[in-house]
Amino acid sequence: MRKFLIAIFTLFFLVGFSQENYKQGNFKSSTVRMNKAQIGNDWKLQKNNADGSLQITNRGTSVWTMSSVGYVTTDDTSFVKTTGADNIYDVKTFYSAPMTAAGTNGNNIRLGTSALNAVTSGYGNVAISPSALKANTTGYSNIAIGDSALRQHTLGYGNIGIGSRALAGAITTGAYNVAVGHQAGLSVQGVGSNNVLVGPFSGDAITTGDGNVFMGYNSGTGTTVANNNVGIGKDVLKYNVTGASNVAIGNGAGTYETSSNKLIIHNTNGGADTAIIYGDMSAVAGTRVLQVNAPLQVMRGDTAGAGSTAMIGCIIYNVADGVFYGLIAGAPPTWTALH
Repeated sequence: MRKFLIAIFTLFFLVGFSQENYKQGNFKSSTVRMNKAQIGNDWKLQKNNADGSLQITNRGTSVWTMSSVGYVTTDDTSFVKTTGADNIYDVKTFYSAPMTAAGTNGNNIRLGTSALNAVTSGYGNVAISPSALKANTTGYSNIAIGDSALRQHTLGYGNIGIGSRALAGAITTGAYNVAVGHQAGLSVQGVGSNNVLVGPFSGDAITTGDGNVFMGYNSGTGTTVANNNVGIGKDVLKYNVTGASNVAIGNGAGTYETSSNKLIIHNTNGGADTAIIYGDMSAVAGTRVLQVNAPLQVMRGDTAGAGSTAMIGCIIYNVADGVFYGLIAGAPPTWTALH
């Protein structure tokens, strides 16, 4: 590979030299025509008169052809191999095996042993690091950066995995998952879609869950098939397996919460009676509640001014007489003391 790069550099040098000679009047044309260039006894750069492509040979034992459909090597051990258009594949240091049977794939980028190794008709994929997108066949517009990121992914699209083993599960038709961090989204598989997982081990047990957002180390690490949870902070909703539509914010918030439709804001693993703010967001009438587990300071103000209709139902603490007032509907609304 080093010799090849030297050869290319030498070619550009020769072209530049020739153009400089032209500028000095030594040549009558600015076009440099060359049918063959030889560097030392090993490497030759020449035109293939049969199809107009550019060939690079090494003592006749290896031949690389550069044409409009990509780069092809005859021995599958060096430089580049691709059957689709506009692909960029790894060089010898990272090369493992060529793409499988010819397909319509194109605009793929691969760098790393076994990266994007099985692609057939998939396109627009980026795989960087060993085994990234290794099993992908027809999946498209996926990005995998990190050892074994999206390793077992096959048919999905629009998935992004950054980090060692991020989204490494057998995603088939799952789409639009984003996982950043070591083993983030490790087990997402099948139809699992629309999950955003940021932080080491975040959402690493999710299988077919959909629409979850977990941010923080170990966040949502117990969730499997649940949908639409939001957890921000270390260890949030850590042991929630199937509970759905929860919102937990704060270090360890909702660690032991296993049900659904809960709002938990706290800085430890507090529950209904200990979290600074706890709520039930169920759609069932009579079950919704917002609970504040601390003294609540209501807005301080006065009742001198008329309240607007937008404030009907509001409560203030009147600093003038030390009494709580509520704004009652009327024309106009009036502040009424609460006794």
